[in-house]
Amino acid sequence: MQQPVMQELFLIGVDVRPCEDSVNTAVHLDAFYQRGSLIDANTQRLYQQLAQLRAQS
Repeated sequence: MQQPVMQELFLIGVDVRPCEDSVNTAVHLDAFYQRGSLIDANTQRLYQQLAQLRAQS
């Protein structure tokens, strides 16, 4: 099995909650981007392990 290679990292967080003063829904998005060359070896190893765990499920 080929090991995943982290070229670039994108994290997107989504928070959905009702507005307090109306019937609308508020959606908050957080986006994070980092080049793979800036990720240290320990962090890259953790992301690789996460990718392996997600592939197993």
